[in-house]
Amino acid sequence: MMWWAGLLLAAMPLRAEPAFYADLAIGLGVQTIDSDTGGEDEDRAALTDVLKAGGGVQLTSFFSVGAALWMYGQGASGDDDVAQFDGVSAGVEATAYLPLNYLFGSAEGPVVGPYVRYAHHCWAATVVGITRPWDDDGCSPLVAAGFSFKAQRRASLYAEYSRTEFDEITSGSIVAGLKTRF
Repeated sequence: MMWWAGLLLAAMPLRAEPAFYADLAIGLGVQTIDSDTGGEDEDRAALTDVLKAGGGVQLTSFFSVGAALWMYGQGASGDDDVAQFDGVSAGVEATAYLPLNYLFGSAEGPVVGPYVRYAHHCWAATVVGITRPWDDDGCSPLVAAGFSFKAQRRASLYAEYSRTEFDEITSGSIVAGLKTRF
């Protein structure tokens, strides 16, 4: 069965030349604090706003590479007893697509279909509102899966779930974004 997938990918046309892109996304994230970091009776999850800005090169119809900046944070909250996560990360990413528009004969415009992304990002983050406030930096992998929809001739909308680790904190995010070629 896997040979069918290989045959389909091999039959797809490759882009004549790479296409540069920019993307911007916004969404929500949930950061879960390891039990060793927070106290016994405290809330161990923080809900954050997520903003992603990035760019890169679509090398073929099924592969792109790029760089992105992720920002995690919350608006001003007056409740000091609630875990609050703030962080920023920057990294490089590689994305593999299953370009449905190419499979069904429409090679025009942006890639449409499901994709998976692997990134390696370096970050700095802080958690307050817990018994032992946490502050750290480091580097870790970020994995994501999503679906891209055609919006215009040079732009697509996408929905994505991503997951990463900030040492003692696990982060899951759902974002919606716009990716445009130029």
